[in-house]
Amino acid sequence: TKTSDAIILPFQHLLTQVNFSIKGDTKNFVYTVTKLTLNGIKNTATFTFDGQQTVGTWSNQAASGDVYTFTGEKEVTPITDEKSEVTAFEDTNNALFMLMPQALDGATLEVTYTAAPSSKPTEYTYNDTKTLNLTGTWEKGKNIRYTLILTNDATPIAFDTPTIGGWVDEAGTTGKAE
Repeated sequence: TKTSDAIILPFQHLLTQVNFSIKGDTKNFVYTVTKLTLNGIKNTATFTFDGQQTVGTWSNQAASGDVYTFTGEKEVTPITDEKSEVTAFEDTNNALFMLMPQALDGATLEVTYTAAPSSKPTEYTYNDTKTLNLTGTWEKGKNIRYTLILTNDATPIAFDTPTIGGWVDEAGTTGKAE
C-alpha cells in the first residue's frame, strides 16, 4: 500500500570491501609497493535469499586457486619518527577489492616492495616480496582496511589493527553497517 510519495528500499551489499594502506617504519626512507597479491581467498559460493530482513546467506564457499592482484606503484616516505604518513591504494571512495565475506582460513597477502633512503632512492636496503597470513572474518556489507607497516630490511611486516566500517554513500558519508 502506497502511503507516501517515496518508497524506501533498504539495501545491504552482499560483498566485503577490502582496502590496503601502507606506512614506512623508518624516517626519510622511500617505500614503494609495486604489487599486492591475495592468495587462498574463497571466490566461489552459493548465495540464497531468505525473503526476510536478513537478506540471505553465503554457503558452499571455496577457493578456486585464482588470485587477486593489485599492480601499480604506491609510495610513502615518513618524514618524522611518528610514522604518520599513510598512503591508500584505492582511489577516493572506491574499493581496491570487492570480495565474498568469509573466514580467512589459509589466506595470505604477498607484498612486493622496495625500501631505500630518500637521499639515495636507487640504493635499496630491501627489494623483494614478503608474505603475511590474513586472519579473522570478513562480513558482508563491511569495509575492511589493512594498514601495512613496511620495513627497510628483512624483518616481518606488521599490521596496524584493521579498521572496519560501513559503506560510504554518494555524499561521502559513512552509512550504518548492518
